[in-house]
Order: sequence, then structure tokens, then C-alpha cells
Amino acid sequence: MIKSVLVVFLKLIGLCSEMLYRENYTNKVGVFMRSFFWRNTVFLLFLQSIAVIFVIAVSFALAYAEPSAYDNAKIELNRLIHDKKRSEYRHNWLKLSDEFYEIYRNNATWNNRPAALFRSAYALDQMAQRSFVRQDAKHAIERYLYLVKKHELSPLADDALFNAAQLAHIVLRDTKKAKAYLKQCIKNYPTGDFHLKAKKYYAEIGDGALASLGTVEISRPAQASITLTKINSQLKNDVVRITISMETIASWRAKYQGDEENPHVVVTLNNVAPSENLELVDTFKKNGIFIGYQIEYDEENRTSVVTLEFSKLLRYAVKSEREPARLIIEATNSSKQLDSGINVRSETSKNTKKVETKNTGQKKQEKASSAAVKKAVKAKKDDVPTFAAKIADQLGLKVDTIVIDPGHGGKDPGAINNTIKEKDFNLEIAKKIAGVLKSAGYNVYLTRSSDKYVGLYERTDIARKHKADLFISLHANASVNANAQGFETYYLDFTGDEQAIRLAAIENAGVEKRGLGEMEKILGDMLIKARIQESKRLAQKVQSNTVRKIAKSGYSIKNNGTKGAPFHVLIGSSMPCILIEMGYTSNSAEAKRLLSEKYKNGLAEGIANGIHQYASELNK
Repeated sequence: MIKSVLVVFLKLIGLCSEMLYRENYTNKVGVFMRSFFWRNTVFLLFLQSIAVIFVIAVSFALAYAEPSAYDNAKIELNRLIHDKKRSEYRHNWLKLSDEFYEIYRNNATWNNRPAALFRSAYALDQMAQRSFVRQDAKHAIERYLYLVKKHELSPLADDALFNAAQLAHIVLRDTKKAKAYLKQCIKNYPTGDFHLKAKKYYAEIGDGALASLGTVEISRPAQASITLTKINSQLKNDVVRITISMETIASWRAKYQGDEENPHVVVTLNNVAPSENLELVDTFKKNGIFIGYQIEYDEENRTSVVTLEFSKLLRYAVKSEREPARLIIEATNSSKQLDSGINVRSETSKNTKKVETKNTGQKKQEKASSAAVKKAVKAKKDDVPTFAAKIADQLGLKVDTIVIDPGHGGKDPGAINNTIKEKDFNLEIAKKIAGVLKSAGYNVYLTRSSDKYVGLYERTDIARKHKADLFISLHANASVNANAQGFETYYLDFTGDEQAIRLAAIENAGVEKRGLGEMEKILGDMLIKARIQESKRLAQKVQSNTVRKIAKSGYSIKNNGTKGAPFHVLIGSSMPCILIEMGYTSNSAEAKRLLSEKYKNGLAEGIANGIHQYASELNK
């Protein structure tokens, strides 16, 4: 409308100008009009000036006016971000991203068009943060970088670089790329609103190379408040016991590093500094498989890093004690010791022939001791390293953070049979598993650490919040058939198995109803087929390790294998996830075993070792 009025107005001004300067009029009207405009030249020039001002004003209005489609798309983006259900569908994000991109392309004269391009990238960014699919993150980063390339002077260019760095670091796990984007943001946009944020983020993930770009404005921490007073070691029955003594117990993290030829365990102690009088004699004293230790103190972060070196190592365990305050690391190369420890390598890695003989003997021994051990979990055709490597590479799978979900809790007791309350049993085993995995160096979180109710969807939200790499849900089974027994592991799938569907219906009780069709759409929409395959591999590792561990401890256990089932608690997970049914409380004989402390420890170690074996294969 504005354009049409402008065109008509300009034509009228042009006609007046023509009448002023045209001399060959033959009719009386033309001669009169020419005479009139000559006598009113000042008036005509005034009209022309008004016209020029009007054109300029309209041009600016057209350049800065936001297209109505852009306003609508912004509103829709905000709604989608806060809509839990709709935000799980890929097509919603893709549609919005395309809408913003079309607005960008179709409004070449719009002064603020980079904003549409930024929001197009931001929609892809939000999708990537929910799906954790590498390709989604790459597409979002490409669009952010396109904005920086085409509109490097835009106020949103530094925002785009910062967001690209976050995606590279969190989803792609590519610290090198993240640093490069942050450097570009800091160097090219020193007055941008993301300048300080980029410097701080670089410092968190960087390595001190930021000095050339300017001083990072981060407050320097005070001196560590806890003193590491002594480290000593003892050898007994093929187990080395290393004690790290402190004034008071500190938060810590232990992680296995190195390889079979040069194994070592790195213990990080937060807010701890080594004493000036620390006895260093053990540093050079060999004790069994323990070669010695090294201590490094990081003043900036107030952490002491103790590296324990070994000549050989099969498994180790870590625990802390408050009185006296100390951290105890037990290590062994013997398969007969440290049942509660975590394996750092396979006992069968060196000699394949011996392994096959040993496994055969073990199967015979287990069969003789218990007819209940009916089958061994074998690797399936699709569970081969090349396929697994492709899946892991495509999805960026790497295990560092694990969320363990003790099923039920609070007002939801779960199954109650033979003096066992499922909610309490699940929590006890979860804490044991968390302890073992923490000793292996993983970040471990529980969806609940006490007897409280947590909704099914809230449980997977907790996993997302902690950016978990694996989600493990723990349960105990029950059946109207008093003879039903066994250990089984489930991964998310849509199955025709009647028993699995029955169990899923029980575990799904209390959640809002969703049809299977809708579930299938969600999963297809989230490109989760590859994650299902990884969940299946994880389930196989946990199942086989746990059954083997329990049988080795002298207990009978029925191996019910791995199965797919549509559990709601697994649907919202954007990471490999499994649900474990640890035994039947409704079977009196199995319930008696489940109450045994030794059996519980066996369950915890078997499950933890299965998780660790899966993670180790991915992290290679």
C-alpha cells in the first residue's frame, strides 16, 4: 500500500516538472499550466523537496520494519522452547528453522535480516541440544558460521560464534573447534556483549593459551584449606592397599588411565594441598604391583593430583573414611581378589586359546552347580566392532557421565513381596553401583538419593540436565507365577513379546496415556534407531557381566537375556539407556538371595562392570 501511494505521488511530481520545462504546448490548457507553474516555481520546488523527504522516510521505514512473518515465527519459537511435548519432535524445529531462513532470503532490503538467519540457526541449535545427534549440531554450526561470514559487522555475529563454540564443545566434543570459535569471538568482537563470556568459557575449557588475547577476568581462588599429610602402601594377599591421609575428608575423583603395559590410577583431590613435610619415601619404593606415586598441585584450581603407578593391574576399588580422614585405594592383578572392585582390563586379553579353555571350564562348573544358568549371552551379528564404531562416531558417543535411576520411591513402593520393598532395594543397589563407577572415574548421579517420589518423565529430565551419556533404570520384578525367577535387561523397543509388554504396562503405570503410534513417531522423529542399537549393546554387556559375576560368586541365577520393550522411562532419553529387572521378589528362593549382602554386592559389581566394559569400548 505504501509503495503504491509513493509511486502515484512521484508520477504527479514528474508530470508537474514536465509541464514546467516543456515549451511546445499547442493547446490552451497546456499553455496555461506551463504559465501557472512558471509563476509558482517556488511552490513546485517545495513539492519536490517534500517528495524527496517522503521517499527517504518511506525507504527507512521499509528497511527497518519487521516482516509480519518474522514476528509470528519468533512467537512460535518461544512457545516451542517451553513446550516439553512438541519440542521432542524434530519436524517442529526444522519447520521453524526453514521459516526463518525463508524470511532471511525473501527480505534482501530488510536492515535486520541477520536476526532471521540467527534464529534459523538457533532453532537447529535447540534441536541438537535435545537430540545430541552430531549431524544436527554440525548443521546448526554451519548456519551460525554462515551468518558470521555474510554479516560480520552484525551485532549477532559474536552471539553466533559463542553458540557455535558451545555446540562444538558439548555435542561434538571437539574442544579444538570450540576454542577456535571462541578465539575468533574474543579477537574480532572486543566490544561485543559476548566478549567476556567467551573469555570465561575459553578459560574453563582451554589450556592457558588465552594470555596472548588479554587477561581473563576471573577471580583467583584462595589457598586450599585441606592438607594432604601422608601416603603409604601395604601389601597383603596379592592386594596393594594405598592410603592417602588428609586433615579432613575432601571431595575426590579417581580415574583409570594408561594401558595394559603402563597402568595407573589418577586421583584428584579438590581443595587439597600437599603438606610441606609430606613423606616422599614411598614415591620410589616398589610394593608388589605398586611402583610408586607422583603428586602435582594446581594452585589455580586448588587441587592435588595423585598419580598411582602400577606394573600390572586387573581391578581396583576406592573408598573414603572420615575417622581417620583418608582415601583408600586397593589394587590387584589377581582375578581372585577385590570382588567389589572395577575391572580395568579383560582377564582374557592375552591368550585367546587359554581363554576359550577357561570359559568352557567355567560353563561346565556353572552348569554343574546350578541348572538355573540356562544360557550364555553371545554377541549377535550386528554387535561387531566396525558397526559399533560407526554408530559411536555418528552420534558422538563417549561415556563420562552416568545417571542411575532407582525405580519407584515415595508414594510408589513398587513390588512388595517376601519382606522386600522394591523402592528400597532399588535405591540400595543404585548406591552400590554408583560407588563402584565413581571409583572408576565416572561422574555419577542418582535420580533420587532418598525415599521420595519422582515422576517417570522427570527422571529422564534429570538425565538431560546432567548431560548424561548413559541412563540406567533399576527395578525388581514380580509375577503371579511364584516360580518365575531370573535376571533380565531391557532396552527401548516396540516388541511383540507378551511378557515384555505386560511388564512395561506395570512399570508405565501412573503416567499420562500415549498411544504406541505416538511413541513410534517420537522415536522416529528423534532419529533414535541408532541409539536403540547402542542401548541393545549396553544391555548385552550388563546382562552377560552380571550373570557371570553372580554364578562365579556361587549363586544360582536364571539368565533371562536381553529384550526390547516400550518403557516410558526410557522414551525421553536422548542417550543409550536400559532398564534392569534384577530378580523376582515374588519367588521366595530368589527373594532370599536378593536379601543377601554378598548377592547384592555381586549384582552391583556385575552391573557396574558391564557398564564399564561398554564405556571402555566406546572411549577407545
